[in-house]
Amino acid sequence: PQVQNYNPGMQVPPPPPPYQPPARVLELPPMAQLGEHEVRSALVGEVKMHCCWGTKPADEIVIENTAFSNAFQLTVETFVERRTVEWTHKPYKGEYVDGPMNGYPPPPWEIQVPMKGMFVNETIPSEVPHTSHVECCHGCCGKGKVDCQPCHGSGHEDCSHCKGEGHVWKRHEDGREDRHHCHHCEGSGHQDCCNCSGSGHVRCQECDGHKELKFFMELVVCRHTLKKQHIQEESHGLPPDMISSVPGVEMFREEGFTVPALTDFPSEAVNHHSERLLSETEVAAEELWLQQRMVVVCKPVCEAWGSWRTDRFRFWVFGTGRAVHAPDYPQQCCWGCTLL
Repeated sequence: PQVQNYNPGMQVPPPPPPYQPPARVLELPPMAQLGEHEVRSALVGEVKMHCCWGTKPADEIVIENTAFSNAFQLTVETFVERRTVEWTHKPYKGEYVDGPMNGYPPPPWEIQVPMKGMFVNETIPSEVPHTSHVECCHGCCGKGKVDCQPCHGSGHEDCSHCKGEGHVWKRHEDGREDRHHCHHCEGSGHQDCCNCSGSGHVRCQECDGHKELKFFMELVVCRHTLKKQHIQEESHGLPPDMISSVPGVEMFREEGFTVPALTDFPSEAVNHHSERLLSETEVAAEELWLQQRMVVVCKPVCEAWGSWRTDRFRFWVFGTGRAVHAPDYPQQCCWGCTLL
């Protein structure tokens, strides 16, 4: 028997609970200040990571000026769940079959599927209750094996030594050629197929040799995080992707079913972009909204101007790990040589 008139469709997820904004306290860390020695040490460390960069500019640089600021990494994440149902099958190995005789299949959103945790992306396939039935394998017609494709079911193939001729030719030094019996195939010109070992058949891949298939409706639960991010940086020159890749100090975190936009953050730009990111978050109608969180990470930025001989350049030391960005550093190729 098969499941009749079961159409899960694109069922709308259950409605969300009412939102209650939590109380929050915002504490700002002090702005990091780096001395000349720390700035120079960070630059020297960066130069050592590039085998073709010369070390003299970093060792002899004159730090003319430094400016300190904070970059803010604003992240809004929305955790959602999508459920899809489709027919599938697998080899039947004699296990219990939960068919329509046990009841009507439940709707997709009423099936309990365990969750690892919020904001943990995962894809979980599971069998929809009361949808299973067993059929003869369509791949092998219930035989458990199929004809071997390389030998077309014959069980043999041309001899690799004599190319199927049954004999080989031997050339002498004077140019004469003699025909000799192929000892590899005993003159038959054939050898056992290496794919089926001479049987002419291989195990059916559909049923794995079990002759029957179990058909059922499979529920696939996909939980994933929709992520939106904004980098607020005041020095104008430090690439946003570099800022996002370094560690910083977490200043603010709020998590709930939904989170409100920031209104009391010291940077008005961060307040504005928090509202923008929230408004740009879109969840499909067939997805269930599970949780949302907003995180602001502060990353200290030191913008430095230095000179070496006749060169004057700007570079940045940023993040709590003191990463360096020095695109205009002198001697970036083979200790100052110039490529023609």
